[in-house]
Amino acid sequence: MSYISSRVELGPIQQMHALRRLFGMDSAYSNEALAAISRLATAERVPAGQQLVRAGDPFERVHLIVEGTLELTHRGHPLGQYSAGEAVGVLSALSRERDAWTCRTVTDSTLLTLRISEVFEVFEDHFELMHGALIKLASDVIAWRRKLAPDVGSGGDLRTPCLACGRAPLNLVERTLHLRHTIGLEDSYIDELTELARAAAEVRYPAGTALWSVGDLAANALVVVSGVVSARTPEGALFRFGPGDMLGNLDTIAGVPRWFDAWVERDLVALSLDGEAIVDVWEDHPAMGFAFLRMLSQLVVSLRLQAARQAMDARRTA
Repeated sequence: MSYISSRVELGPIQQMHALRRLFGMDSAYSNEALAAISRLATAERVPAGQQLVRAGDPFERVHLIVEGTLELTHRGHPLGQYSAGEAVGVLSALSRERDAWTCRTVTDSTLLTLRISEVFEVFEDHFELMHGALIKLASDVIAWRRKLAPDVGSGGDLRTPCLACGRAPLNLVERTLHLRHTIGLEDSYIDELTELARAAAEVRYPAGTALWSVGDLAANALVVVSGVVSARTPEGALFRFGPGDMLGNLDTIAGVPRWFDAWVERDLVALSLDGEAIVDVWEDHPAMGFAFLRMLSQLVVSLRLQAARQAMDARRTA
């Protein structure tokens, strides 16, 4: 697939600034990592109305918008317009829906373009860049969830309670299976999940226990084995977590304070995962890091679609 474009020159500072936005402005990266990704980038000027990706084509490039506006759709549903400082292509490539996207330039645009396959290779060689992308995606998920009323896009359904959760502590195999069920990874990640299971602490809390409040330090995630947790955001959204759900993972990954109050509604059995332990497994096993990138990407796409539908419904009823 081709589109009309012309090469342009960007100064090194402008190029580095654009690249940092791809991985999160607040993260400090080594010069070596930034140089590795910078060598892959091509600056181009693309006129308005160009189809960067057509329906049926795979997303093969990341486009960092230096100037201008791009429009992205997913299976015919608009995901909105993207402007300077934003990137298009990472979510689309990671979601693995290779024929679901269209992307076009709304205005004349200056783009910094990278091949997605080469970006992923640099991620493997420079974990700090992968970690930065994970932090940014987790932050994006939180931001989109907080926009979705009345339940942060959770849908409200809880899974079937765990019937095999008695008084005895969970063994390593049971912990691993619960993590696999919750995170949704295939058998190829069993060694990595076992490593996480070894690092997990089993916790049990009675109904009525306050787990955390908005603004608290986020240092761990909880995988619900049995029981129910209720949550409330400062905006008033109410939602719940049940067996097979994970809570506290987004703020722990993003390194931001807790963004909702959480308390135990029904006696809770859970696995507590320390944030540093999660990062260590990602660094030692890049394939799992990519799996989390993919899951967060799919979640961002789903939330953006929900937000777009809510906005459309609001316009219809206005």
